[in-house]
Amino acid sequence: MFTVANVHPSDVAKALAEREVAVWDGNYYAWELERFLGLEPHGAVRAGFVHYNDETEADRFVEAVRALA
Repeated sequence: MFTVANVHPSDVAKALAEREVAVWDGNYYAWELERFLGLEPHGAVRAGFVHYNDETEADRFVEAVRALA
């Protein structure tokens, strides 16, 4: 779960989708956590990695996020 300074979470998600990087944006029904972390009302971006993701995909994700900053 992360944010990019001065970029709305849904805009981050859209920009990453254009680079074929799938993420989710919002509060994930974790309103209390969102409030506690100071992320209200827009939440954050969430990326998920599982056992079949490899280092190449992780690098592509990091580079795509870096390009937004």
